[in-house]
Amino acid sequence: MEDSRRNFLKKGVLAGVGAMLIPELAKAVVAEQIAGHASKITLQKEAVIMMQGDSITDSGRDYANNRCSTLEQLGNGYSLFVAGGILAKHADKQVKIYNRGISGNKVFELRQRWEINCLNFQPDVLSILIGVNDHWHTLGGGYKGTLETYENDYRELLQYTKQKLPYIQFVIGEPFILQGGSAIEVEKWGGCF
Repeated sequence: MEDSRRNFLKKGVLAGVGAMLIPELAKAVVAEQIAGHASKITLQKEAVIMMQGDSITDSGRDYANNRCSTLEQLGNGYSLFVAGGILAKHADKQVKIYNRGISGNKVFELRQRWEINCLNFQPDVLSILIGVNDHWHTLGGGYKGTLETYENDYRELLQYTKQKLPYIQFVIGEPFILQGGSAIEVEKWGGCF
């Protein structure tokens, strides 16, 4: 595993640092965390599911709403659709689902709010979709992070979480961008389309 990650990073440096590397780096960061573990998520009665990330997770959620599994608190994006599917399929388990995504966040910002916005909820399942801003904000937003910063911050966050919540189950989303969005300038994103 270490060798494949090293080869990936070498290729990334040779090819130039671009957004197209972020999904591959995300896979490399979590590969060690999931090695040897079952990939199927199991839900117990009253399990707590936490959705974390940036604007893709946030998706217009109401920050003032602290109740679980409500339309306002889940936002209007993928968190809502995932929650709807889980709640319908596992209604008997009375699962509690929270969305704590914050638009614009990078991995280090997740870590700054981690105790209050994640660990205090004692989630059984933690879904994280983060990474686009870790690259995008280097293209004119003044952020000086690198792929190494992203990898180190993400690895530390996952390890810390596993240390605090040994039985947690991770669902790691792969960062992505869509051509045609108002924030995407193809030339600046390393020609990854």
